[in-house]
Amino acid sequence: MRQRARVATFGPFQLLLSLEKSWHIFHYLFTGHADDAAAPGDALLSGTPIGETAGYEPARLQDERACRSFRDFLAPLDVDRLVTRMDFVRMASLGIYPLGGDMDPADEQSWRDEISQRFPELKTYVDQASDRGDGLLIWTD
Repeated sequence: MRQRARVATFGPFQLLLSLEKSWHIFHYLFTGHADDAAAPGDALLSGTPIGETAGYEPARLQDERACRSFRDFLAPLDVDRLVTRMDFVRMASLGIYPLGGDMDPADEQSWRDEISQRFPELKTYVDQASDRGDGLLIWTD
């Protein structure tokens, strides 16, 4: 209940964007690592923790400045180049969720398709939040 009161002070929230299980793959493609070490493009695993652990970890808040920085980071990225950087053996060895074990070519293509579909959605969502002067609430589940 205490956390609901704290979150209420942030004002209204926009509709959510769900990256489903691809959030950790995006983090790896943006930063080159699996953990939350500081790096350009690390917005999906950084921010100010708020509340208790729910799902993978506590929700985190990115202020409007961090949202702008993330937008600026995403702006020059090209989805085709991101997809070509998907090294499934390397990502699985680093423990990138939800990858693991041997993947067949159909699974790999499915993840490439997922990233190809969701990246423009993520880019647009962050652009719009930044244009409004909003921050981001990141929740990985």
